Amino acid sequence: MILAVLARRHLRFEDLLGSVVTHEMSMEEKLDALIDWHFEWFGAEDFYGCMFMHAMSEF
Repeated sequence: MILAVLARRHLRFEDLLGSVVTHEMSMEEKLDALIDWHFEWFGAEDFYGCMFMHAMSEF
């Protein structure tokens, strides 16, 4: 069950990151967009850390 949850989370994460960047962006713009996205995610009220790290520590 842990693997299924992590696999689903990984796919969701990839989709979210894919929606932040476009093919028209330069590499620098893509990097800036990804960094900005991560900082916004880390500051969200519902951010409780990395599910992968939590699963690893609990497993």
